[in-house]
Amino acid sequence: MDDGSCEFAGCTDPEAGNFNPLATIDDGSCGEGCDPASDPSCQADNDGDGLISVSDLLILLGEFGSTCE
Repeated sequence: MDDGSCEFAGCTDPEAGNFNPLATIDDGSCGEGCDPASDPSCQADNDGDGLISVSDLLILLGEFGSTCE
């Protein structure tokens, strides 16, 4: 039986692309939405979800050391 004492970390902002309705504690993962067409700082949005997050970093690290053609 759930007594309400459990806490789950995640994105608690319902406007964010990675909103987690089960999250009870905001872990800072929401980030800011971005549009690469109008914001040059969004070039790091490697997965195209409108957020710069851990998944973008993992994509970058997966490509690290590869030869560019």
